[in-house]
Amino acid sequence: MLRLHGVFLAILALTLLHNLLAGMRERGQDRRPWEQWLLWPLLLVLACVLLRDRWLPEQPSLLSQPWVAHLFPLAYLGALAQNTAALLSRGARLLDIPLLLFNVGVGTSVLLADLTLGGTPLGFSETTLLYEGSVLQAFLGTRLSHVWTLSWHLPFLLRRGPTRSLGSLLGDLLPAAVATLAVVMMVALHEPAADVVASFDLEPTLERLPGDLQLGVSLRPDREPPQPTAPGALLAWRLPADHPGTGLPPRPPSRALVLELAFPDGWYREPPDAATRDRVLLEGARRLAEALRPELLLPLPEPDGQGTLYFGPETTAVQWRDLMGRMRDALAEVSPDTRLGVRLAGTGPASAELLRALTEPPALVQVAGPRLAPGGHAPGSGSHADASLETWSQWLAVLEQPPELWILAVGCSPLAFGEGAQARFVEGCLARAAARPAVRAVLLDGWHDVGHTTGLLRGDDSPRRALRRLEQLLQEPRGEARR
Repeated sequence: MLRLHGVFLAILALTLLHNLLAGMRERGQDRRPWEQWLLWPLLLVLACVLLRDRWLPEQPSLLSQPWVAHLFPLAYLGALAQNTAALLSRGARLLDIPLLLFNVGVGTSVLLADLTLGGTPLGFSETTLLYEGSVLQAFLGTRLSHVWTLSWHLPFLLRRGPTRSLGSLLGDLLPAAVATLAVVMMVALHEPAADVVASFDLEPTLERLPGDLQLGVSLRPDREPPQPTAPGALLAWRLPADHPGTGLPPRPPSRALVLELAFPDGWYREPPDAATRDRVLLEGARRLAEALRPELLLPLPEPDGQGTLYFGPETTAVQWRDLMGRMRDALAEVSPDTRLGVRLAGTGPASAELLRALTEPPALVQVAGPRLAPGGHAPGSGSHADASLETWSQWLAVLEQPPELWILAVGCSPLAFGEGAQARFVEGCLARAAARPAVRAVLLDGWHDVGHTTGLLRGDDSPRRALRRLEQLLQEPRGEARR
């Protein structure tokens, strides 16, 4: 956890320590009970919420619950009231400026995120500020912010008393430096962020789904209620490798099942040794395949992405092939009709080498494909998806035994880009798949924000705009099959 969230934890600890010292009443100062009994407990509760969501990323996020999310703008409002009271009581100081700007800028971004969680439509300027805040979380928190779990910063309080020592001065300088960095980043990111938000308007549109394009939405059946699916749609389940395979909702016999094997929740906090890791994955693949008989199994979650957190970035393509070969042997005994697949996160040389290793004769995987997500402020929203699919076309063209091409994950976080951008990106990826006959199926990232922040449902189970657009497409008659 420290490896992933060290910067986030350091800034959270710094904020709490600074606010504790800033809120201490010195002799002769008036008591402010609302600070002691309302504001400070609220900040501690929100810190616990942030830590809990980081500690249990595969559980439904507390921040996705509206009643919890509303507390964050309330905390910033209380902090600004405390800031104003401190300024009136002892006057303004130079170090107050970055803290005030941080509270106003980041607080506004948090308010917009809270409104987005509730489904409030945002305009262009508001969405731009929302995206700036999400980039700030990635830089001053973790690269997984707004992808794996939600993340917001806490506000800063102002010291009420005078600075009496060098230690207290240094204690004020560090929070001011962090706040200055955050404010400078948000200002510098304004134009690139506006370009990203505008680029979603360039996403391709789709009138109707092709008749031969399969579609599914991933689900954690052990933690999410079953969701309605369109006739003939894929059933996409994601289960940890240590799941017993029992107590799951009944599988409709007419639905083809795609099963993704996830790493057990406890591994996030304490990764096992290599022998235990491989044993749990192999036993889990065998047990779940025997119990559920999926048509397709994804046994290794993104070997070039999330998988490196548990296997290490030094794991070679030969080692991945060896593990996948053992997976194939295990499945051959209990579910011989189940095909193996692999999802790759990258498009670089290492990912290409990995695909070659898994598909060289005798091929171990029969299905492969990318994860499509907005590319960030450098390549823009859709260009990353286009480049990824073009790269995959080039890879498959030179393989001796090319696997079937699926888009194995499509996701766009509405907490980073806004609900409108999520709807346009999801439709855009479906349009890209429809325009490429080689793409046989598309899996969308999920219903609820469980293990990610790209779900199609809000915390209160109401549909986001992307789901409403998807339902419109599913209600339309299917188009002709592609050639």
